[in-house]
Amino acid sequence: MDKIMFNKEFFAGLAKKHGLYSTMFKNLGHGHGTEIIVEEKYFDRLVQIQNKLERFSVMGDDEKRAFYLVVPRPSPEEWGNCDEDIALGEYESRKEWLENWEDMNPSEFKWVHFISGRYKETRTLLFNTGALSYFTISNASAYENRRPISCNEYRWFLDAIFPYLDELVDLIQQDVDGFNDYVAEHLPYNIRKGVISRKMLHQILPDRKIRIQDEALAIEALESSADDAVPSSLEKMTIRTYCKYYRIANEAYVLNMSKIGADVHTTVVPDTIPENDRDVYYYVHAGLKHVEDGLDYDSQEDFLKFAVGHYSELEFSRINILASDNFGPGWKIVVSSSYSAYADTAIDVATALYRAGTPLYVMYADRYLQLIREEGNVRFVSCSFHDYMSHHEEASVMTLPSEYQCRKYPEEGIDIEQYEKIVSSAHWEEEERLLLCR
Repeated sequence: MDKIMFNKEFFAGLAKKHGLYSTMFKNLGHGHGTEIIVEEKYFDRLVQIQNKLERFSVMGDDEKRAFYLVVPRPSPEEWGNCDEDIALGEYESRKEWLENWEDMNPSEFKWVHFISGRYKETRTLLFNTGALSYFTISNASAYENRRPISCNEYRWFLDAIFPYLDELVDLIQQDVDGFNDYVAEHLPYNIRKGVISRKMLHQILPDRKIRIQDEALAIEALESSADDAVPSSLEKMTIRTYCKYYRIANEAYVLNMSKIGADVHTTVVPDTIPENDRDVYYYVHAGLKHVEDGLDYDSQEDFLKFAVGHYSELEFSRINILASDNFGPGWKIVVSSSYSAYADTAIDVATALYRAGTPLYVMYADRYLQLIREEGNVRFVSCSFHDYMSHHEEASVMTLPSEYQCRKYPEEGIDIEQYEKIVSSAHWEEEERLLLCR
């Protein structure tokens, strides 16, 4: 038997033999969780594929086995009909049509992370096609109230993917090390896992360094939280007291966002509002939560009724100003930012509160200090949107654009020279390898 040569020609030939192209995965993945629920013959094919995958060692819970599918983009002729599109007025020339084909299919190959799993009677094949883009084939929905779509609507894909996987698994088994080596060498960097020194990244991309309005005072405020040295607390928390600190924080937030040209709501308190009610008025007109009628602004019991849901968020920033008695004796004002993307604004908000003498506790203060001091590493993730600060030991994350994006659209963030410096300076983790069962 001839030795399998895992290369571009191999993957292109196998996919085209079964009628698979990158656009099929891209279109299904855009549904953000499209479920193809299979029955009868397609369920039998699902079982057949999973049984065949048992030749490889388990890679995690629920009988997990995972590897990459390498799928070619369609040729211009396979993608569409240029002459018809020009005749319909969608394009003015073949050059424009080809430019759009390349923009829609920028990479010669699409790398799809394929995961097979089983939990009790549920069998699932997951296809991760990019940031926040995936779909599944399963015999049961993962959602309690979702109405399943008939698998007949996806026969065009099922009739191609099952025989493709069936043949691919057989071929990988013949030379699993060769397959693993190809993935290790050719997997695009924008979907790899890795880290880079924060100082090195800032040398390559100076704009990534966060800018703090009062760095010295910010460090003082953060160090007091990181060392659990918050000097004071409040014996009682009321709606009126909370609104005072919310106003300080929100005004700092509005100022910060205005300086970068963001469209933020500015609240003005009329002179006719009594001094004792001005902070509550401000909160009612600036916050995301209404203060219900009948609540006593000076009662801690009524504050606890009020302090639920999104009472603490500054607009929709994911920066929260909470009142808590969980951090030592008494009440403190807690600054919490979910995502590292908002770290600079959160630090400026915390600094404004600290300057005002607030009994302050800052969540993730040690990580904010790393950002200011350029310490530690930055982790590369395939999607940094909604990536929480608690997800990683690193204080921040970033998503590396594809090489194509850096070459064609350098003005959007990173040019190809910066991309190559990042790739050569980063430490890249090894991809998990498929192993044959012994």
